[in-house]
Amino acid sequence: SSGPVFANLIRGERTLENGYREELKFASILSELKGTVVEEFLDSLPVPVYRARILTLAPGGKYSLHRDPSPRIHLPLTSNSRAFFQLEGRAVHLPADGSIYYTDTRLEHTAYNNGDVDRIHLVAVINNDDISTLLQKPHTII
Repeated sequence: SSGPVFANLIRGERTLENGYREELKFASILSELKGTVVEEFLDSLPVPVYRARILTLAPGGKYSLHRDPSPRIHLPLTSNSRAFFQLEGRAVHLPADGSIYYTDTRLEHTAYNNGDVDRIHLVAVINNDDISTLLQKPHTII
């Protein structure tokens, strides 16, 4: 299948009706990930994160054009030069070079993978109230 694959890293439940408020309930890392590099990475971020997931977009895959109830942080784990994140009509390649990207996914966006290998990102929700704190730190905004 060329559709997206999701793997949750933080426990919680989300319903589309409650959107943003429900995303903030994903606040406890899975017990299987306690003491791992995943927990260490999430704890090292300059703001608390919620609803962290590993998202895999296979070659030929794409997401529907949509808006999320809250912004996201992206850490590309694997990528290729033909995989793009598109925000408000502007397509940007996010290389898997260790950079962390803040994305205001409350704006219309999508992602697509025209390459030959999976595009895999660790994606985490951030609280709308933490945006100003995040923007005071070294970062990349797309």
